[in-house]
Amino acid sequence: MVIKKSNINDLQMFLRQALEIDADPILTNKEIVHELKAEILALRKAGHSFQKIAELLKQSGASVSESTLKTYMQEANKSKTKKQTSKKNQTALEKVDVSI
Repeated sequence: MVIKKSNINDLQMFLRQALEIDADPILTNKEIVHELKAEILALRKAGHSFQKIAELLKQSGASVSESTLKTYMQEANKSKTKKQTSKKNQTALEKVDVSI
């Protein structure tokens, strides 16, 4: 194949588009659930079951089973609890007077 100087701009645009595609990473199911945690919690609060939410996700292209959804949501909640506990502990340590 012969590439002329006049085709370089087309090739540059093509390669730049490839870079943009690579810049948008593919998420794992766990990452999807963590990213959608607030929306999932809102649906649960509105009375939707994990099964229904899993079906909604599947309709949108994310095939997450009901049991996987429950597991990932539990992990997300534990992560939040650990962060809150760590923050409370840090705040408590900051308030301790260590002067002699």
